[in-house]
Amino acid sequence: MKFRPFVVINSVCFGIILGFGLTYALHRNPLDGDFPAFYLAGKAVNEGANLYDNERHHRQLHELNSTVAQGELLPYLYPPWFALLFAPLAYLPPVAALVTWGICSLLLYTSGLRIAADDRWLGVLPVALAFPPFLFENLIGGQVACFGFFAYALAINFERNGAEYAEGFALALLTYKPTLLLLILPLLFIRRAWRVLVGFCVGCALLGSVSLLLVGVEGCVAYVNQLLAYRSGIVEGSLRPPVEKFLNLGKYTILFAPIILFIGRKNFKLSDLIPWTLALNIYTPIYDTVLMVFPALDVLRNPYRRGILLVVALFIVPYFTQPLARVTGFHVFTLVLLAFGIYIAVNRSRERHHKVEADITV
Repeated sequence: MKFRPFVVINSVCFGIILGFGLTYALHRNPLDGDFPAFYLAGKAVNEGANLYDNERHHRQLHELNSTVAQGELLPYLYPPWFALLFAPLAYLPPVAALVTWGICSLLLYTSGLRIAADDRWLGVLPVALAFPPFLFENLIGGQVACFGFFAYALAINFERNGAEYAEGFALALLTYKPTLLLLILPLLFIRRAWRVLVGFCVGCALLGSVSLLLVGVEGCVAYVNQLLAYRSGIVEGSLRPPVEKFLNLGKYTILFAPIILFIGRKNFKLSDLIPWTLALNIYTPIYDTVLMVFPALDVLRNPYRRGILLVVALFIVPYFTQPLARVTGFHVFTLVLLAFGIYIAVNRSRERHHKVEADITV
């Protein structure tokens, strides 16, 4: 596919959206959002405090940002090793730390894009930077999904090059948010990708060792309990995060199980699973949908032009899906994710059919 018209159009759009992004950044409290939780986690590491002491954490959170409602919960829900990333930032003033993390997120995102898109990365860079989950949620809002984006890019690159052990090791980095592995691990077992799974286990062992050295067995148990308590709260309804911030079709997973199993039985690509992982999870914040850039790149490489309409929807719908969700309680963006998943599954089936026909012809 030729990218030149695509670049021109989206470079213009990026200029307009960047202006809107700067306006948004200048008119919001820089410490709104989840970044204070990561900042305080880094501070806890530096002080040798308990990462999962929620009482201490919330007290410091309210001291850091007085606009946070007194009953609002913003716990640290990530593994101990992940807090090490924020330990150096915690020596900076909070706003300086946020700006520094924004720069780190930009580097992780553009590096992941370069790895995944090869020589086309400059062609898709403008529109990728203008993607709302990146621009507003991660770059400006201080979320951490760009770390997962970079780890996923590494895994895709290793998958492309047949480096299975390294692919598994890269996937181990996604344990910073275990829900991202909801479909990948079971389908790797179905595919019998043992080398990938060995690499994953080695990576998990190393990261687990870092966590043990950092917080000990008691701290690791506290992390697991924190995750289980939060999951139970979401499933039972006692915890109700803002509906506009989360996609959630997890209870309908069984309806799409045949498609997912069909993908799993074949030689799927890691990027094939992203739409299903995001759409059918019990916990998918809008900022994690930055991962959809990978399947979008696959569609743009695909000869079936109708997929371009899906890519256009992917980059436009996020601009109004959150305001609409506040009113309706449902994310229209979820439908885009499902459409992407079905489109990719159908195309994979076509590709295999054409390959079989070509083999018969030869």
